[in-house]
Amino acid sequence: MKKYIVVFLFTILVLGACKDEEVMVVDTSIPGVEKLIATSDAEGVLLSWENPDDRLYDKVEISYTIEGEKITITEAVNERSSSVEIMLPDTEVYKFYIQAFSSTNSKVAREQSVKSRKIAPSDPEDELLDMLNSIVINGGDGGVRVLWENPQAIPAVIRLRYDDQELEINANSLRQEYSLRGLDLNRVYTFTADVLYADAFSTSVKTFAVTPLAGFSKLKNDNWNITASSTQSGLSAIDLLDNDPSTYWRSSQYVTVSGAPTGQHVIVDFNRIRRFSALTIHRKWGDGENSSWDINISFSEDGVVYTTPYMYKNAAQADPNPVFVKEFNRTIDGEQLYLLPKTHTARYVRVDFVRGATNAYAVYGDINFYGE
Repeated sequence: MKKYIVVFLFTILVLGACKDEEVMVVDTSIPGVEKLIATSDAEGVLLSWENPDDRLYDKVEISYTIEGEKITITEAVNERSSSVEIMLPDTEVYKFYIQAFSSTNSKVAREQSVKSRKIAPSDPEDELLDMLNSIVINGGDGGVRVLWENPQAIPAVIRLRYDDQELEINANSLRQEYSLRGLDLNRVYTFTADVLYADAFSTSVKTFAVTPLAGFSKLKNDNWNITASSTQSGLSAIDLLDNDPSTYWRSSQYVTVSGAPTGQHVIVDFNRIRRFSALTIHRKWGDGENSSWDINISFSEDGVVYTTPYMYKNAAQADPNPVFVKEFNRTIDGEQLYLLPKTHTARYVRVDFVRGATNAYAVYGDINFYGE
């Protein structure tokens, strides 16, 4: 009898504890924060984000770790845009976790994260100088294109001067490229560029002499070469370059086996350095055959070292390049455009086919390239 009394009392205690403890349940149906950005400054990091209009949360928890100690900040959400300034003790890189939740029903959205660090007093000038040295201005896109590198995501501004004009470009940009259109295509422009941060730091000035060029157009095949990972007899990859979608290439291997890519791809050698802004792909004309539909695109100047691929994936999948959420539509004819986030200078373009239906081959009618 005593044994049953002990078990009964223990059960009551456990149930009481569960009643008092609020259980947080991750619910991916709750839309989380959007456009999460970490901006470095001399004191720390400014975290900013947008709260969707249809949000089902009223609070956001921010957490990060300093010297082994977890720091947690809870912010009430009542506006479209939110930001939190976080002071940091050093210039180490910190990872910040952001999670939206409802204080009324204990549900939380999927956690998001971003990395950043504060700028050391001696850093901005050096980093801005590196950014200035990375600036390139080329003719193209109906004028000129300004390209730069900003790996530390410094909230800097590129100031561009030409003739009697002055232009400020937000350099903390995902695209890292800016097009200046409407220029005279029959003259040479002199541009000067410098980089500013918080109106306090400035670098030396860099000068460019550039001739504007017309917009990008379809490149003409002047004896390009193409190789494929595998080819079925009589269905050569060279048919991808003949401007006839009814002639086509088909891989001799399935795109995936047991859900894993088998490495089906094509590589086009342009025999010289070209500039690329987009490519288009046709399916096999008038044929609903199931081909692959996720496509990765990468570039190389020497055919050995390639850029990190742009990965076009279904929106439901985790995508390391979230700007590119697009899959090949294997039910329609005509060109399907893959616009690149920045212009690439390369001799080789590699296209990988990484996902498809069960027992699907890579089957395509044509590939065309746009650039200069």
